[in-house]
Amino acid sequence: MNPITIKNTEPVNFTTGAWDLSDLSKWTKTQKGLDVVYVFIDAICHKDVTDAQLESFCDMLKKTDTKLAIELAGLGNWYQTSYQPGTDDYAYNSMYGDFGDYTRLKKLMGILAKRGLIIEYLNFDHAFMRAMNPKYANESPKMSIREAAEQLYKYMAMWHKECAGTKFNYIVNFPNHGWKRSPSITGNPTPAFSDYYFGDFYDDFQEICRLNEISDVKMNAIVVDFPYNPYLNSDMVLSKTEKKNRIKDLEKETKAAGMEYGVIFNSEDEGMGRTSDHNRQYFNASMEFIAYYLANGGDPDYFINEAWYQYPDKLLPEDEPFTLMNLTLEIIKKYKK
Repeated sequence: MNPITIKNTEPVNFTTGAWDLSDLSKWTKTQKGLDVVYVFIDAICHKDVTDAQLESFCDMLKKTDTKLAIELAGLGNWYQTSYQPGTDDYAYNSMYGDFGDYTRLKKLMGILAKRGLIIEYLNFDHAFMRAMNPKYANESPKMSIREAAEQLYKYMAMWHKECAGTKFNYIVNFPNHGWKRSPSITGNPTPAFSDYYFGDFYDDFQEICRLNEISDVKMNAIVVDFPYNPYLNSDMVLSKTEKKNRIKDLEKETKAAGMEYGVIFNSEDEGMGRTSDHNRQYFNASMEFIAYYLANGGDPDYFINEAWYQYPDKLLPEDEPFTLMNLTLEIIKKYKK
């Protein structure tokens, strides 16, 4: 297994979670195998997060030699709607405008710089779709896929001027997309961008490949988010075999294009509390997902262990059964190369 990432997006409580990692005594064994800590932008920008917490968090990164990844909802903020065709104002406003989270990130970058660190990875969650239709509404897209792609790469170039070492990754929620003109897992609702159908991702992928060929600043990786339940279940439009082959094909295409490939391992039913004994079952489902993925020919460059849902409801300590860090430690023990 390649680099292991723990992603704590803290949907319930932004003032705990990732910041608790500053207590190194609660995850001494995991420190030896964990490569990246991955935090959602809302956790960084939440009004209750103090500068002291950011300072302690950055001290932890330095002491443990752990890299930092930040996930952005689109380009900085998913409610950014300003766009004048033929201009770069969408990228500029996403970076520096009222809708952006740049001010808080700038402060974090300063704290990191004092320790010789940077934001290693900036991950864009559905940047094209959020630019085209930021409200997920049944309305005409505000721009084309090509325009959205060009705005993203403009944003990347702006960021690169501020922090040249950051690598950029594109996150795709793959169940909600078609692929190479085959449908999404629930079919292709009409109109597009409704009922969580986000179009054919092969169109997005080709734009990323095109711009990687001609741009100085390039996309580093495609990261696929495909929770275990829709991946495993066959009671949808696509069979289990079709879904397995689709993800393998995306991995093959991504690596052939010279990019790295990551997989977010999570499980929706257990995470949403739809089962009993949520933490235990989330743990078991995540381990099953990884085993199944690898057994069927998957070989991603990044393995991301994510807490996006309500469960597991504890990040630490690593020795308490079924916490997120306990799950991460088990993954490291079993799969770390």
